[in-house]
Amino acid sequence: WPHADYVAVMVDCARQEIPLYVVKKIIESCRYNKVRYCHLHLSDDHGYTFPLKDRPNMGRHNRGHCEGDAPKVYDLQQLKDLVAFADARGVTLVPELETPGHSDAIRLDLPDELDRPKEMGGGARLGMMNIADDKIYPVLDGIVGEICDVFKSSPYFHIGCDEVNSGTLMGQPWTGPFLKKNKLNGYGDLIKRHISKMNGIVRKRGKMTIIWSGAPLDPAMKDEVIVMT
Repeated sequence: WPHADYVAVMVDCARQEIPLYVVKKIIESCRYNKVRYCHLHLSDDHGYTFPLKDRPNMGRHNRGHCEGDAPKVYDLQQLKDLVAFADARGVTLVPELETPGHSDAIRLDLPDELDRPKEMGGGARLGMMNIADDKIYPVLDGIVGEICDVFKSSPYFHIGCDEVNSGTLMGQPWTGPFLKKNKLNGYGDLIKRHISKMNGIVRKRGKMTIIWSGAPLDPAMKDEVIVMT
């Protein structure tokens, strides 16, 4: 039995292409070494790798994940097969969707939905998801839902939340009114609100939310969100 209930290896699928046959070798190594979880870092500034059913052009801005000029994300059925492969070996795959920072690739694919919508000037220019606009959450809800549909066996879902460069967002003309409307005092309250929103999205899928350490967490959520150092 492993020395702790949660022992994991993280595979960074986003910063460089890691073929699924390699992930299978890692899963087998986890099994041999009594590592119960394999954490897949599916998105980052360098790449977004999870296929979305209604958005076939995802991955257009991936760096190091392309075949010629064609974007390259994982195949949906192959991911489902990978989960079954891991489950059969007693290894649970834990998905991560990085929010709101470390998100260049997905924001460049979805600038109007997750970054600066056209009515706010257009284009992916904030350096982070536009958490001062609640229109991002139905989009993130749909993406999290599709990922959870594949990673059904995981009791966890990681939402990132580390190393956010918030300066550009905090300087936008709509951010101040948003803070005032929602009675928030600066960026600390804004990221706490984002974590709470994302936790609701994750929890309604029956999973527990994980974040990286560093982001301020509302003390009221200490039993709701797992902080991973």
